[in-house]
Amino acid sequence: MKKTVSVFCGSAVNKHSQRYLEVAEKAGKLLSEKGYLIACGGGGGLMHRLCRSAIENGGKTIGICLNKKDIFQTNQLSSRLLYKTLYYRQKKLLAIGDAYLVLPGGIGTIYEIAEIIEKKKIREINPDKPFIVVGNYFDHFKNQLISAHRFGFFPENLDDLVIFENNIEKAIERIEDYFKKND
Repeated sequence: MKKTVSVFCGSAVNKHSQRYLEVAEKAGKLLSEKGYLIACGGGGGLMHRLCRSAIENGGKTIGICLNKKDIFQTNQLSSRLLYKTLYYRQKKLLAIGDAYLVLPGGIGTIYEIAEIIEKKKIREINPDKPFIVVGNYFDHFKNQLISAHRFGFFPENLDDLVIFENNIEKAIERIEDYFKKND
């Protein structure tokens, strides 16, 4: 059975975030080559580049999209599910993922990181399920989590809930290792 990797990343880019498009493109290519179905929010920016790369490399993508006026949806999807609210969209993105991968993004991506960590912490999501944040873009957020741990607001060991990995190749390698051990 093909595994699904839910990828969380930015839907908008500007001149300062262009360099992250390459990471999304590489992620789409590598995940497709490994045979994973890629699920994402189906928007623009990094999500669009991720999905386009996946399709170009023979992969399949599913967009878990918000059905709202003025929200761009990429045309680089093998299939699409539409949701009226962020709550139900997010619930589906979490449910469909056999692993989670995070690339750079904005407030929505930070929200998704925080939700997954909290749900793993309280075991609404299997704590062993791979959850990997790629690159150093979220280092300030990671440091905030470490600080929360130091002051007792976050008693769990952060490394038990989320992995911060510097490059996409190593991140996907970790996902592969997990599935080899747990299938």
